[in-house]
Parts: sequence; structure tokens; C-alpha cells
Amino acid sequence: MWDATCRDTLAPSHLSTAERGPGLVAAEAESQKRKKYSSLGAKYFFVPIACLDHVVQHCRLLSEIEDVLGDRKKVTGDDLDKLKYTEQVIQEVLRMYPTVIRMIKESPRGGLELSGYHIPEGASISFFTAVMSRNPAFFNDPDTFDPSRFDVDRPRPGPFVYFPFSVGHRSCIGRHFAMIGLKITLTRLLKTFRVTLPPSFSLVVEQRITLQPQGGVPCTLREIS
Repeated sequence: MWDATCRDTLAPSHLSTAERGPGLVAAEAESQKRKKYSSLGAKYFFVPIACLDHVVQHCRLLSEIEDVLGDRKKVTGDDLDKLKYTEQVIQEVLRMYPTVIRMIKESPRGGLELSGYHIPEGASISFFTAVMSRNPAFFNDPDTFDPSRFDVDRPRPGPFVYFPFSVGHRSCIGRHFAMIGLKITLTRLLKTFRVTLPPSFSLVVEQRITLQPQGGVPCTLREIS
């Protein structure tokens, strides 16, 4: 079932595969597939916008792509591991513009106690990726686009602070596929085209099934000879 907050369970998560039955398991698998492509489509908008709005980071990204690919435009499996700053850029975009700003889980069988509050079984629990990922208690200058915060030499944000693909045993099974797809697409795009935005462009986001730029992104692509 889909809604604007991307409820990620078609059945209570405490149910076993046997209790769900083959039909419900198949429906959940289809839901995961739809989320995967919807999430990728949304990020294809935000990654180039974020790069183009920040000259220093954009130049560093282009430099890495040039160093790794050289005269090639095709991205190989070996290239993916070398595109480290490219991955940091994507991670930072996912922090600032999470695909889904709110996720919903269900309280487990028997309910639970949380900070002195009893949450009954089956109650919906919302947690906000957009709030956590811009919380100054966990991220310095949270409104600043800074891919270097994901450098391997810097402390990593905890799994319950930064969770663009959800967290726990119900986290997105397509997260690795999504990262590979984004790295390949971004690299091919910037290796093939010079992308520019109109001077009057101002990013306004809206929440549909996923977070998206309102009205799309008017941009110009000029093929690099």
C-alpha cells in the first residue's frame, strides 16, 4: 500500500512469512520494487541540482570523474569503487533531500515501553528522516551542502540518525542497487553533458510518493565533444 509517507509494510512486521501467505509476500515484494525505482527517479533530480549550486564541490566531482574514467564514458565495476567522492555527494544529497521524509512502523506484538510511555500493539509509529538528518545535534551546519562529512576519515553518523533507506530488519533491500544506479547515472551524465540551470531557478521541494522538485528541473544539456 502506498501513501505520501511511504508506509513500508503491507502487513504488520511481526507476522512471519507463513502468516502473511504467498499472496501478501508477493505484494510486499512488488511494493519494494516500486519504491526502488521511484526513489531512484527522485534522486536523479536532486543530485545534479545540489552539485550545480555548489561550485567547489561540483569541480571536485568533475575532477574525480575525469581522473577515474579518463577518455571513457562507460562506467565499469572497477570504476565504482574508485568514485569515492561521487558516493559522498550522493550520500549528502540523501541527507539533505531524503527520498521519503517520514516513515511508519508498527508497534510489535505485545506493544512496547518507550521513555516511560506504553505504545500498544499495532500502533503506528512515525519517524522523520528529514528532521534527524538536519538536526544540528548530529550534523554540523546541517543546512550546508558538505559531502566531505561522509569522508571515511570522519566519524560516521549513527544508523538511527542517518537512515535514507530506513533502518533495521525492514530496511530497503534495494539500497545497494540504488547507490550503484545513482553513481553510474551521475557519472555518465556529467561525463557526457555540461549541465546548466537557468539563473532564475530556485529549488522548491514537494512531497508526493517521494520528495521531488516542484515543477521539475528546467536545465540545459550541452554535449561535451
